[in-house]
Amino acid sequence: MPKKTVYIRESDLPLWERAEVLAQGDSVSSILTEALQQYLEGRQALTATVRLRGAAQDIQTRVQPVSSGWMLAVPDGPMGKILRTAAAEAGLGSGSEGGGPGQEWVWVPASAVAALWLRMPSTAGGADYSALARQAWPLLVAKARIGDTVPYSQLGAELGGLHPLRQVPQLLDVIEQWCLGHDAPDLTGVVVSQASGLPGQDYWRQNHWAELSVADRVDRWRQALQELAHHPWPAEPPF
Repeated sequence: MPKKTVYIRESDLPLWERAEVLAQGDSVSSILTEALQQYLEGRQALTATVRLRGAAQDIQTRVQPVSSGWMLAVPDGPMGKILRTAAAEAGLGSGSEGGGPGQEWVWVPASAVAALWLRMPSTAGGADYSALARQAWPLLVAKARIGDTVPYSQLGAELGGLHPLRQVPQLLDVIEQWCLGHDAPDLTGVVVSQASGLPGQDYWRQNHWAELSVADRVDRWRQALQELAHHPWPAEPPF
């Protein structure tokens, strides 16, 4: 069987030891493989509606997350013209990175994106994520109102044993899209990693904080939790 050697920092040893205890028979290598698969899946190009800051019209195109921003595929027709114009006005770069041969892509920093709605099948992976998001809504609102948080793993368990890496982020995306599209604070900020106690990378990216220092991100997030606690959330899911 092929082998790979993984070197870890001494400060990460407690995390690995906890993972080995919680694995309960599963090998750490299988957990790493699953995590890598999720890491790569999160970087596959998806179709999305994108609103660039200062642009008069939304753009429907393929997107792919990259460091501190997004790669946007330049579509044919009027949409492509809108994207090229917006990119030129914003001084954004272009190239083939992230796309196939002959495809034109534009790199857009997170700060230039006013909103982004990923279009994903509601039954992807055999789960109806819209329905699951509606189930999660009152749980997240209850946490927000008291200024509390909930780990991905706990939320998944309360929703019937959902996978914290593969399934919970999918339903959170439904809620996040609604919040960003209705000028509401991002309710998904109450869902955190059990290890770090902080939201995941998509939260920072969607709220345009990915380029900030960790300290500034945490300050913004703590302020956001206060805003979440005072927001007039509807008791029933609005989507």
